[in-house]
Amino acid sequence: MISRKTFTLILIFIAFIASIYAPFKILSLPVTLNISTSPYNTLWNGTSEFYNTLIDRGYKVYMVTSLNDIDRIITNNDSIVYIVIAPDKPFTPIEVEKLIEIASRAKRVSFLIADESVTSNTLLNRLFNLSIPGIVLRDPLSPYGPLYPVVKCSINGTTYTLLLNIASYIDIHNVSGGFEILCRFNSKPVIIYCTRDWYDGVILSDSSIFINQFFNEKYLNESIPSRYTPIDNKRFALDIVELLTRGDRDCKILIDCYHYRVLDINSLMNLPIPPIGLILSLLATMVIRFLDTLYLSLLGELPLTIKIPILLAILLLSYSLLRRVGGICGYDEGIYRHSRVSVLCEVELPEKRIYNVKHLSKRDTIELLASLYTILCKVASKELSIDFTRVDDGKVRDRIRLIFGKDSVRVLKTLYTLRKIYEYHTGKRRIIWPPIVFWRRTLSKLILNSEMILKVMGTTILGESGVKGVEYKLRKI
Repeated sequence: MISRKTFTLILIFIAFIASIYAPFKILSLPVTLNISTSPYNTLWNGTSEFYNTLIDRGYKVYMVTSLNDIDRIITNNDSIVYIVIAPDKPFTPIEVEKLIEIASRAKRVSFLIADESVTSNTLLNRLFNLSIPGIVLRDPLSPYGPLYPVVKCSINGTTYTLLLNIASYIDIHNVSGGFEILCRFNSKPVIIYCTRDWYDGVILSDSSIFINQFFNEKYLNESIPSRYTPIDNKRFALDIVELLTRGDRDCKILIDCYHYRVLDINSLMNLPIPPIGLILSLLATMVIRFLDTLYLSLLGELPLTIKIPILLAILLLSYSLLRRVGGICGYDEGIYRHSRVSVLCEVELPEKRIYNVKHLSKRDTIELLASLYTILCKVASKELSIDFTRVDDGKVRDRIRLIFGKDSVRVLKTLYTLRKIYEYHTGKRRIIWPPIVFWRRTLSKLILNSEMILKVMGTTILGESGVKGVEYKLRKI
């Protein structure tokens, strides 16, 4: 009778042969482009913050990716708000009719359509007899630039100041039904509220009101550091939703996501993917089984006093390997840009050598970083009258925060790390804690951070053009 181990090996061999001769598979992996205003986009121009804010406010929000999704979500007693924000693909007449057919089942229906291009016109024409020409509005008096008009908008007695971003305007065609122009720019409608027999809607000729730039304070501060007027885009966007839902948190909000462009990864790569997953999983299983067997056979019967030193030796070996691998992976040759500048002063190094950063030993790395700490302290004392060696002093930290601003945290962290290395190099410290595993990566990071600190003081440590590595000469910019 065949043993279990032999049987397992035979199965692994058969699976390996089968995987080699199996036909290649092409995996279809659709992904949504991140450049659109989709809720999946978390960058400044996406609408993920708008989506998350609606969730936080207790709304039932759905991202629909097909008409079947809408058909499944909407029931007869529902109140719904259907949101379309700057789609990439236009609605077809068939899609519009199917959408109206499904939406008509609901008890109350509202639409929120925001688009500065002509892409949504098929939907706008059918629902409200409106269209957007896609002609960009210009405001020569805007303090933010001519493509960013500032407009006033009123809803139920509340006035909002909105900053538009490459917006258009709305054309009205044979309006049958009630409508109210909520916002104009140079007599042209920018935001309209329309009502029909069984639905209503708000139409905006600018989608940027809903993007992350106005919902995320970080993006807003980066893009508009100086605000010459109030910017109420976020408050306005949320109040529009409140208006259309009538404050009903049970109202279902459906965000159209199936009119954003979708790519097939294979259309970009055009590479067949072989069935190697089975091989990898089998190899991983074999490695784990081997390690388990090795542990039981070598260490399983040993007393604890012997196991601990052996395990510590294994950990030290792993640490050594990780340090070597991390050093190779962490080296960033691109940071050592070189420029010809006049030498201001020079720090004494053994033999005045130029270190080859790509092949530094740990000892040389420590020596190099210790000398870098000396440079920083010397320049700071001369140029700023700050003693970096007393960085623990509250007054010194306050001056650093005042001079370096938002970079002060990085400056303080760099100084603390360099001081530890300097003390270790000079014998004042026996160990560096927490330990540094990837020395070359740390070297690259500390050189970049030190260069940032020195530039504020009008100096640089970059070597001459053509020199490989870092020459620790202080050079005047």
